[in-house]
Amino acid sequence: MAGQVAQRQVRLHELAFACRIYGTLTGYDSSLAKLRRTTGQNLDPRDPVDQEYLFGWQNHWGCRQFSTAHHASVAAPSLTAWADEWLMRLPPASTTLETIDPAQIDLIGHAYGDLRARQAGTRTRRNGLISHVEYGPVGAAKTLFALRPNLCPPWDDYTQSRLGFDRSAASYARYLHHVRTQIQAVAAQAGVAIAQLPALVGRPESTPPKLIDEYHWVTITRNFTPPTHDELAQWLSLGRTLTRQRRARPGSKRSPQRKHTARDYSMSRPLRPVLRAVGEADTRGSPSAHLPPDVAVPRRVSA
Repeated sequence: MAGQVAQRQVRLHELAFACRIYGTLTGYDSSLAKLRRTTGQNLDPRDPVDQEYLFGWQNHWGCRQFSTAHHASVAAPSLTAWADEWLMRLPPASTTLETIDPAQIDLIGHAYGDLRARQAGTRTRRNGLISHVEYGPVGAAKTLFALRPNLCPPWDDYTQSRLGFDRSAASYARYLHHVRTQIQAVAAQAGVAIAQLPALVGRPESTPPKLIDEYHWVTITRNFTPPTHDELAQWLSLGRTLTRQRRARPGSKRSPQRKHTARDYSMSRPLRPVLRAVGEADTRGSPSAHLPPDVAVPRRVSA
């Protein structure tokens, strides 16, 4: 497939940096948070109110196949019919991707394949003819993510193409295996449970499968290359250099409350979630042992 890239294993510091970029540069968090607030933790795909919130969220995330005029008249009945057939067969919402077996992954793939082909709306062509618009691979995957965020990662056309996946049910099942392998490997690098990964990389509201989607969005959809481990270390060194220069100025005083300020480490701000973990992922030592002894990393304050 043209443009296909090898499915390499993501490293801990790459995941952390990409996820921080995703959270900073996109407005997707706010619309997803709104969906969760309005529908609760158990979105009902057969409830008209939940359906409207779901399609509105899909629109905000760029799914144009869910036209507002057809939310209730076309997309909603399709989703209800799909849910009647598949919802009770899916693993419970609390189930995590790393705990299900291959048969359950295949089942999710088939559920995705069915939803992908369901009608989401209609479109009038230039010749005046009316064509049916399907949920499609992106709309189906995002719907499954909304229903089972601990199991089903979303994806987009760029991710499918660059990683060598197609739109089929079997391909989405393979993608689930791919995402599961990634989160298991990164958790092993960090020496933490998979459930702890979101907090470790500064994305506590994301699920582990969603972290891989965020990584793909930054590195594939936006074509951004995360810095290397050596570059991260260099940035931290620059922060220490700025501190030494500040102290060397005539009449400068050191803060009695902490050794360094947040401004001193502004260049390393995106690294804070992994400063304690990235060293241990590569050297198997204690994470804190890899920080300079005079570094007091400012804590991130939750809003």
